[in-house]
Amino acid sequence: MDFTNLVGEILGGVGVVGLISALVWLIRLEGMVKQNAREIARLGHIEEQTNAQEVRIKQRDEEMRAIKFSLDELKERVTKVENNQVSTGEALVRIETKLDIILKERGQ
Repeated sequence: MDFTNLVGEILGGVGVVGLISALVWLIRLEGMVKQNAREIARLGHIEEQTNAQEVRIKQRDEEMRAIKFSLDELKERVTKVENNQVSTGEALVRIETKLDIILKERGQ
């Protein structure tokens, strides 16, 4: 059986309409594959953007933690200064009271 007889038998058995239908189906399949490839590429690009955004978010989180640490440290320092000022104020009041007592004793 040679090739032409085989093709003739196929055409006779399946018919031209069947072959055209198969060809149309293959063309549609190719279109769907190309469309899926474009969609996959688009989704890949979105995934890259998402990954880059995650990196930026992590960097901002680290920056925010550093800022919080700095603010906590500043708050602690301000508290120490306020406590020191209160202690200094109390010491000044005691000194002033002692001076008043000394001045009154010398004045009388």
